Amino acid sequence: MSENPPSREIASEFSLQSAIGLATSLHEGQVTKDGRDYIEHPSRAAEVLKLQGYGGDVQMVAVLHDVIEKTDMTLGGLRELGVPEAVVQGVDSVSIREGEDYFDAMNRAKDSPLGILVRLADNRDHVIRIINSHLPKDEHDEQIAKYEEALRIIIRDDFELSSLVAPIQIGIYKLYANSSRK
Repeated sequence: MSENPPSREIASEFSLQSAIGLATSLHEGQVTKDGRDYIEHPSRAAEVLKLQGYGGDVQMVAVLHDVIEKTDMTLGGLRELGVPEAVVQGVDSVSIREGEDYFDAMNRAKDSPLGILVRLADNRDHVIRIINSHLPKDEHDEQIAKYEEALRIIIRDDFELSSLVAPIQIGIYKLYANSSRK
């Protein structure tokens, strides 16, 4: 009697495509305030980082950056799925914890190189969304002020980072100031 050879499972590494698939699945059915599929937001943040030449780990953090806050996923769950520890730590650094103040979370994110990059891309995407929205002026201004303060927190005490990032972010804010939402 012939015996079947034991099946071999090929170990697959968690990849950027795995992260995109996971985030897409977890955010399925969620929509943004302006009615778009939620996954578009973290995907845009990851794309911005890709276009700036950042590799897979930072892009994975970007695409997964809201799964802890907005879904039932946990950091332990990410580990169980084989997400690299550096990515799990990056996701943790940008996830706002229950009861945590938004600006305290920004202070925590700046302690992680991956967190800084993802928060900057996240901030950029939110500001562009606000600029293109139809919010009343007072709500526009309040949200823009929130993201300006987040930017200040993230780049504070880091002259090199602030000199590289500030012109880009200031350009976005000038777009807002010159927009028709006055």
